[in-house]
Amino acid sequence: MQRSTERLILRPLVLEDWLDVHTYQDDERYLRFNAGEGRTPEQVQDFIRALTSSCGHPPYRFFLRLCCAVSSVG
Repeated sequence: MQRSTERLILRPLVLEDWLDVHTYQDDERYLRFNAGEGRTPEQVQDFIRALTSSCGHPPYRFFLRLCCAVSSVG
């Protein structure tokens, strides 16, 4: 399922989103509220695999992309 507006796209999270997820999970603002250090690319890919394996069962995992910007929000 995908929902779109002029400015946003809300769609299921997929493994190919790993780089965007890694980017925000490595940001000091994210780490400030989440214990530990940033994840490696391999850890992020494992994290996404774990989340997406439960897709189809609530709670669903979605990925938010801003259409008017180059960045994504996970």
